Amino acid sequence: MVWLLPSLCSTTLAQGCSDAGVCTSSMLRSDALSTDEGLRNVFSVGLSYGKADFDIGATGTSLEYTRLLGNRWQINLRLTAARLANEKYAVSGPGDLFTSIRYSILEQLSVNAGVKWPLSSGNLKDGDVALPFDYQPSLGTIDVLIGAQFQFNRILIALAWQQSLGETDNDAPPPIALPNPGSSLFSYRRKGDLALRALYLLPLEPHWKLGGGVLPILHLGNDTYRDRTTDQLRVVPGSGSWTLNANAVVEFLPASRHLLRLQAGFPLRVRPVRPDGLTRSFAAECSYQFRF
Repeated sequence: MVWLLPSLCSTTLAQGCSDAGVCTSSMLRSDALSTDEGLRNVFSVGLSYGKADFDIGATGTSLEYTRLLGNRWQINLRLTAARLANEKYAVSGPGDLFTSIRYSILEQLSVNAGVKWPLSSGNLKDGDVALPFDYQPSLGTIDVLIGAQFQFNRILIALAWQQSLGETDNDAPPPIALPNPGSSLFSYRRKGDLALRALYLLPLEPHWKLGGGVLPILHLGNDTYRDRTTDQLRVVPGSGSWTLNANAVVEFLPASRHLLRLQAGFPLRVRPVRPDGLTRSFAAECSYQFRF
């Protein structure tokens, strides 16, 4: 099922995830550590690929570390980088640093809070050519993230909210129709995202798990930018809406300390206008996790 996703949606241009960070963060996962296992640390590395508008291939990498503190608290650090390229332009660079903390209220229920720190400006260029957000490894803003996870047997329900605290200047003419033609996304402010993940994970003895679910994302309003000629704040009509994604997960556990995970997603319904360039016809990630 996972390997069929690219062919199923090869002609779809849509938002595979928010990809401002909340979808791949610990906010929407159930990777909680337990003192019963005697392992308090997790290190993981991941490689992802997605297909964006304008035939852009988005290749990403991530490094992640999780540490259990006491019996209920754990901290998580996630570092990302990306290369976005097509036949015309290419941009590579660091993405974002995610820092978060989780508290387990009950064995099945936990809450999170975190911050996304940008490692790129959101205005990287290919030589002297200004490139839109579609090519940017990061949107260049500090964001806050809040989430909660509920695990009941094989079912995971997770809810997360991500909100930008700042603005980004992007010098490139955006590949969307703005109210004032020819303007760039100066002082661009992105509205927040509210994301929900419902996932069913089926154990296949002795070492495999297979799962599937949905990931709806509500973009909480229309994004805004500032007209450089008139210094007026303008709204991007149609940018506030919702997206529905389908997800599939395959996990292989060769031993108690090791985990290989392959996950992929594609959109079933999309936002009409996406000035942030977060457009994927499909997205897939392979990761390796080591516990110690």
